[in-house]
Amino acid sequence: MPSRTLRVRQRGQVLIILFFGALLFGASAAGVGTAYDKATVKSMRTELKSVVPDSDRRQQLEALLDAWQKEGKQLLDGHHRHAKALLVVLERHDAKPADVDRILADVDDLDAAARTRMLDLRFELRKSLSAEEWVALQDRASSP
Repeated sequence: MPSRTLRVRQRGQVLIILFFGALLFGASAAGVGTAYDKATVKSMRTELKSVVPDSDRRQQLEALLDAWQKEGKQLLDGHHRHAKALLVVLERHDAKPADVDRILADVDDLDAAARTRMLDLRFELRKSLSAEEWVALQDRASSP
């Protein structure tokens, strides 16, 4: 009989992990490495040299991409910390819904701030490029 209890507990743990993985990393992680379209920050960095030949301008644009990647890493690190805290709370017998709600509210705040910052960086990058450069960068960076 103990093996059945262990299997049920393990199944519950797997469901909890899947649930929180989807919850914490679902929509918010989408903006970490992408420009809210098919172009990734990494691919934009690669294509930037062919789109912007001037090295001084390109260095400024690369600094924006560096900031974007840094913000993304901080977001993922924050999600990791919150996921750990959430699992600790859920394993406690005396945990209350308010304990979970507090962590989820922190995740929502983290996501909102990160989305705002990443969109600001995206628009700052776009503002630093001409319309032709922006389209070329997006086309090249989002090509398979």
